[in-house]
Amino acid sequence: MNQWLFEQDAEKALRTATYWTELYPDDIQGHLQLAQLHTARGERKETIVELEVVLELDPSQYDYIRQIGELYARGSDFEKALEYYERYAELLPADYRSFTAIASAHSGLGEHEQARAALERAQVIDPDEGSISLALARLEMDLGDFDGAVRYREQALAASRSPQDRFAVYGFDESLHYRQGRFDELEKDYERRVAAATEFMDPVNMMLNLGGSDLLQYAPEAGREASALRELDRISEQASPPFDRWLAENVERIPQG
Repeated sequence: MNQWLFEQDAEKALRTATYWTELYPDDIQGHLQLAQLHTARGERKETIVELEVVLELDPSQYDYIRQIGELYARGSDFEKALEYYERYAELLPADYRSFTAIASAHSGLGEHEQARAALERAQVIDPDEGSISLALARLEMDLGDFDGAVRYREQALAASRSPQDRFAVYGFDESLHYRQGRFDELEKDYERRVAAATEFMDPVNMMLNLGGSDLLQYAPEAGREASALRELDRISEQASPPFDRWLAENVERIPQG
């Protein structure tokens, strides 16, 4: 692992970690390092294999059960993800994340009522957790109940404890206003996101997170091409390779003229 971190030689690090797990198959840390390397390479199936080995060696490593579920969800295998999330919930029924995870899998399967029930259970466990209210807001938005979405959004904002929380709420605002066709509100939402982001993000992470905002991605529909291009230009001043190329590709997607 150190060879990859300090020499930037991913192939050598992968070989080293593989040899280590072959020599010491019961060493959990070796399998976790190998899982991290597979994750960095985008090798989801291989990551799952290593995490399964960790669970075989130490079944008390509950967090990896949920992590395996997340890996399946990223591959859009929501049924398999649900299997792991439910297993996690059986072991940790007092963890609200057990049920927000279950809700996300149900949403992926189009099972909205089951998703709502899971989120409501999560809210009973931790009524002050704003991310649960925000998840309910997204669910109502997806179902077209914008009034309900706004009510849950207000709960989420009231429960916000950090700039990260506010950043998430303002991102939801962008999505909601885009769905409603309220393009005049997108710039205000975006400005609030930028203000929150500057409190905890470095320039590169700001670029990666804000570059996918609804204001910038849907600028042509909103009639905001000029302002979106100005914002991308401003962000690009802080970009260094390879992020400058990614940014240029985003700029090209916005019609100019």
